[in-house]
Amino acid sequence: NTPSTTLTPQCCHARPCARSFFRDPTCGNLSHVATDADPIPDALALQATSCEHLGSPVYAALLRGLRLDYERLGITPELLADRFDRPVHDAVALRLLAGLHAIVLRGAAPRLAGHFPSTGGSPGHDLIDAALATLREHREEIDGSLDKTVQTNEGGRSVVLLALSHWLTGLGVDAFDLIEIGASA
Repeated sequence: NTPSTTLTPQCCHARPCARSFFRDPTCGNLSHVATDADPIPDALALQATSCEHLGSPVYAALLRGLRLDYERLGITPELLADRFDRPVHDAVALRLLAGLHAIVLRGAAPRLAGHFPSTGGSPGHDLIDAALATLREHREEIDGSLDKTVQTNEGGRSVVLLALSHWLTGLGVDAFDLIEIGASA
């Protein structure tokens, strides 16, 4: 009788083991565990659709490519797997895009910058390859950007300010100064 060998998921990060990815202890490769629990691919796809509808084709294309990389066990799952329980709510896709864009704006990723309109570029055929290379080359910075929150609801906050101004007008206040602390701009 030969004792059976059981593969035990081992963590490939400093944090606890991922729900859907683990390092195979026999070869060290990142492996996929069959589970429906991983919400990251759907979060990336949802944000890609939103970007497309809101007129941001570069970000839409990036997110679609990053989703594919995630499913193919590239750099994206190494960065994102088991990091967030609610990736849509936690704006995981936007955090990832913000990290990439910050690197581009700093001039540290010229190949990727060639695809960003904000740096005078235009999307090309190797957008995804350039993004994946940037994720690999700047992994530590991207990791840090994933820990930062993003501010995305300026429009939603404006509704409150509109209601406030109507309420003040009803009280007879004709003019007031509004100072928003921490406004993004």
